[in-house]
Parts: sequence; C-alpha cells; structure tokens
Amino acid sequence: MVIEHIGASDYGISNTPYDPISVLFTLPGEVAIVSLLGKYGKLIALEEQSSERVDAIYQHFENCGGYVLQH
Repeated sequence: MVIEHIGASDYGISNTPYDPISVLFTLPGEVAIVSLLGKYGKLIALEEQSSERVDAIYQHFENCGGYVLQH
C-alpha cells in the first residue's frame, strides 16, 4: 500500500476505499507490504523507500516508543 501522509500520531497513513490504514515506521511516498490488523497495518517490508528515510541514530527506536519518527 502507498503511504500518503503522516497522521497525528506519527503513523504513516494510506487511504483505502474503505478506511484510512495507519502504519508505524513509514513515510509519505513509501510503498509498504503490511499485515492488516483492523485500521492498523503492521509493517512487513518496504517495496519502495522514501528519499527522506535515514538510518536511526538510536538503535532501539523501534522498540522504545519514544523515537517514532527517527527513520
């Protein structure tokens, strides 16, 4: 699915014909493979990365929860 923008909770948002899907650790313009869990998607892989994506400084940012936009 294509991530279109960042939502209020720092999740990437993909607008589908039914509902918006929120996907953590994604950026606008990325194409993500996700596992759907209701209105949320769990990121499985990125088919296309944003040119804005950077390596996270804090190595545990995905598990910590305090550094959601470090990617």
